Amino acid sequence: MLLKFANRVLSRLLLILSIFSLFIPKNRDLVLFGASLGKYFDGNGSALYQYIIKCHKGEFSCVWLTDSKEVLLLVKNVGGRAYLRKSLTGIWLSLRASLIVTTHQTSDVLLYSPVLKTPKELLLHHGAATNRGPNQGHLSSGNMVFKNDTEVLKYSKKITYMIATSSWTAERQRMVLPIPPSRVKIAGYPRNDFFFQPDEVMINSIKSKYDLGKYTVLYAPSWRKCWPVHYFPFKDLDMEALSSYLKERMITIVIRPHPTDLKRQENNEFCKLLQGANDVVKIITRDEIPDVQPLLYLADCLITDYSSIQHDYFLLNRPVIYLPYDLDEYSNKVGGFNMDYDEFSPGPKPKTQAEFIDYLEMLLNKNDPYVERRLKIRDIIHEYNDGQSCRRVYELIKEMTAPVS
Repeated sequence: MLLKFANRVLSRLLLILSIFSLFIPKNRDLVLFGASLGKYFDGNGSALYQYIIKCHKGEFSCVWLTDSKEVLLLVKNVGGRAYLRKSLTGIWLSLRASLIVTTHQTSDVLLYSPVLKTPKELLLHHGAATNRGPNQGHLSSGNMVFKNDTEVLKYSKKITYMIATSSWTAERQRMVLPIPPSRVKIAGYPRNDFFFQPDEVMINSIKSKYDLGKYTVLYAPSWRKCWPVHYFPFKDLDMEALSSYLKERMITIVIRPHPTDLKRQENNEFCKLLQGANDVVKIITRDEIPDVQPLLYLADCLITDYSSIQHDYFLLNRPVIYLPYDLDEYSNKVGGFNMDYDEFSPGPKPKTQAEFIDYLEMLLNKNDPYVERRLKIRDIIHEYNDGQSCRRVYELIKEMTAPVS
């Protein structure tokens, strides 16, 4: 009863705040950033934010809003400004901002839902939209953030511009967020600029800290909403034999689990199973290394299933192994795909541990028959392959904050 009352009071306060924001003059130079519903400092938002404060210092007043005290420290460590969203300063800044930059939705930055599309919103996105969209009748099924189609449609009207990596990805993003083509800007994802200007000090530090072998294989499966990921889904799985092979070939498999998946008891038990192989199979969480881009950059091979992380990895044109052990179940429960899965997964799909080892050996020996297919798909997914995405999005921000003549 008390919780319901508190929620009603909070809803009323946020409504008042939303209306009050209409009467507060906006600061054209104030740009607010946030990501992952206020939880993290990573991805496209983090990459763009760091680019602007480093390369265009003083041109905008860029502030990161968050719910996390850890994020406050991360932002300050890179020379930025950050405040808690629920602090008086955070609330005041949210009322004064002319533009917010998000990765998931408005609540990455704002506590309240703006009235009359103020401030402007630039949606950077956090991954390619590969699930079904409204044309197939499952608008909300392709978007984990929103509860239903009504919420998605309401939010799509608030977006000023949305970033995409190509016309192909833009078309699929618009299946999930149905906004006019004129409000989609092909600029590339800021986070992928890292592949073209890598932080070698960071890369070497990761290699040293985690004692990675001669070869590094990143294992990053997709998140399942209703059931846990089954890692190494082979009926003939023999962790002792797999560990022996990895050790002999000086291969380290780095598992990058989804934060939600780590909380599931089934996978916690699997993590305990892996402890016996912790010299060759390591788990590196988002809390340890917020951005996955450095891990992608140092990986000689990627293991995944349906995750759009592979789309970023295509820019490096390195081998990908697919483990779609629950393809039919996954497709049915998330509403399917808006592409041909087999066509857009250019790599081997082993079903046994023996096949997995054979494919891994083949790919690490540079016997890779999928190179041309990956390049073809890369060029469909990425219109730009130049490491200049931050610059292009920055130019868009300048345009969005320019005074109206």
